[in-house]
Parts: sequence; structure tokens; C-alpha cells
Amino acid sequence: MSLSRVRRSAVLGACAGLLAAPLLTACSGDDDKPAATTPTSTVSVGSTEPAGPPPPTVTGTPSVGISTAPAVKIGKTAAINGDVVVKVVKVAKLRRTTPMPGEVAGPGVAVTLSVANGTDKPFSLTGLVVTASYGKDEVPGETSSGKPSKEMRGQLAAGQSSRGIYVFRIPDGESADDLHLQVSSDQSPTIVQFVR
Repeated sequence: MSLSRVRRSAVLGACAGLLAAPLLTACSGDDDKPAATTPTSTVSVGSTEPAGPPPPTVTGTPSVGISTAPAVKIGKTAAINGDVVVKVVKVAKLRRTTPMPGEVAGPGVAVTLSVANGTDKPFSLTGLVVTASYGKDEVPGETSSGKPSKEMRGQLAAGQSSRGIYVFRIPDGESADDLHLQVSSDQSPTIVQFVR
């Protein structure tokens, strides 16, 4: 081979290498770059442990307790609040009560009640509650506001006494002989009771 032909081959080879270099660089450039990373955020999750029991609630203690005094015979006195005493003076049978609107007429009893205030303070008669029951099952008697009912109201002055009449219906066939009366007051924790 002649010297000129060798030189021409060398020059052509060098030119081919120079032309191919940019192509290789362009193809390999994207693959060599590191992949972009996506920023991540940290989310804090609350504790899943069960909550403890709520703190105890402080409740008040009743200052007094309601009590029921032993029953006394009708005609005897019972202390409802210290020196304030109650007495069932008499129980009168009624053939027929005189009903007020909304009430039902029928046989019943009229209970005469007296209250004596032996204290040095007024006593509320309006706060008195009188109930009656009858029979072995202690069936409540219905209250009647018609005549001769005359319930006590207002304040009873110290050293004074008062009387009132409380009417209750008792159905036909029921006896008033086993009547059971209870008297309570909003000024006393004691309930007094009366029986025949």
C-alpha cells in the first residue's frame, strides 16, 4: 500500500471519530443524569392510645334526709317540726263530695286537721301536703277541692294554731275505717302519719 493511501485512511478515520463523538455524548447525557427526587413531607398522626377516664364529678351531699315518723292514732298529736305539732281532730264520712271542674263526685271523707306552732318563728301552712290512702293496698284517695274543703294557707305566727279541712274521695264499697293519713311540710324533713 502506498504512503499516501495510508495517510488518507488515517484522516478519514479521525474525521469519523470526531463526527460520532457529539452523537454519543447526546445519547448518553440523559442517562447519566441522576433522577430527580420528589420531596416528601412527614405527616404526624395523633396518638391512638385510648383516653383515660374523665375526672370524677364532685356531687353535693344532702343536708337532711326525709324520714317518716311512726304512725299515731287519729286524735293524737305528732311533731312535724320541733314544737310545731299536727293533729287529726276528726274524720267525717261524706255521702257525696261537691266536685270542682275536672273532679269526679262520689263518697269520701272530710279530714279536720289542726296545726299548733310552739316555736318563736312563723310556720308555712301553704307548704303543708296532706294525703290519704285506704284499704290493704294503700290505694291513694283522690283530693277534692269542693265543699267542705278548706285547706290552710299562709303563715302561722309563733304561738298560734290553725284548723283546716281536707276532702278525699273513697269509692263505694271501700271503708274509711282503715284510713291512712300522711302530712308533710316543705319546712321539715319529717313526714307524720295517722291511723284509726
